Amino acid sequence: MPDPFDGEPNFLRVHSDQVEPQWLTGEWGTPYVVGDTNIKQYSVGSPAQAVVQCGEALARQLDWRCAAAIRLRLPADAAQVVSQRASPNLDSRYLVAACLIEGQLTFARAHDLQAASQAPFADLIARTEIVPDPGLNGTRGGAVDVTLDDGSQLAEATQAPLGTRGAPLPEDLAVAKARRLISEARSLDFAEAVVDAVRTLDEAGDLSAFTRLLATAPPPGSTGEED
Repeated sequence: MPDPFDGEPNFLRVHSDQVEPQWLTGEWGTPYVVGDTNIKQYSVGSPAQAVVQCGEALARQLDWRCAAAIRLRLPADAAQVVSQRASPNLDSRYLVAACLIEGQLTFARAHDLQAASQAPFADLIARTEIVPDPGLNGTRGGAVDVTLDDGSQLAEATQAPLGTRGAPLPEDLAVAKARRLISEARSLDFAEAVVDAVRTLDEAGDLSAFTRLLATAPPPGSTGEED
């Protein structure tokens, strides 16, 4: 069919017998709904976003070797999604350990299948406990509490991690995320070229130059890393 909304039964009728088609075109163009969506800051399971953000913040405040115990508070209705999972990007204990040890979480580290079972990550994971918190249910919030060897404590918490509807990702962080992800896969020069092209799309006469850029093959033998 030329249009899925044509004919009987059409797309809408197949999915509901109480269709209100006016919602498809009402106030078309305002607001832009994409602005109300969650666009992740980190390449991890959504319920882990908050504790990863907290982990990166705490990494700037402490030496991970001094951490005697770590508690991750997650929404009780979502904690199981990111608790002791085989996939590293869904294991919040591993993700926070990576943040504390390395200062930030890269795409490569979030998907490293071996790191969680190796030192120093495994050592820090063993000191980490997940605490399901009913008070966070229905949110994407979370917190990381760290007890140091001397008995002192540090904590970071957020009800709305960056990239969620309650805390839209600022442009500079969105650009930094794009640079990081693209450069991990290709190169920093290629990442900068893509970022510059996207930022000037509204000035382009057509998309041919942009599509040619995206279709550019990596150099032979390229590892995606800068020398």
